[in-house]
Amino acid sequence: MLELRPAGLAVRYYAFALDWVIRIAVIYGAAMVAAFLGGIGMAFWIILVFLLEWFYPVAFELASAGATRGKRAFGLRVVMDNGLPVTAAAS
Repeated sequence: MLELRPAGLAVRYYAFALDWVIRIAVIYGAAMVAAFLGGIGMAFWIILVFLLEWFYPVAFELASAGATRGKRAFGLRVVMDNGLPVTAAAS
């Protein structure tokens, strides 16, 4: 019988915070580049912000063994309730 234990609140917070810092760094770097490109740069920046906020966790959880960079740093994985890796529909 497989026994799964949910992660505690503190480690989840730290993993989220690390993922948030990574996303903010990418957004800030892209904003500096977009500032030089004018209106079209701002349009691409807004699209990037949307993609990062909606698809960052999904892409990493599906591609790299169920873990974003923050979760991997703290030894967390996202799995389905039966212990199998998360699917695209579940994510």
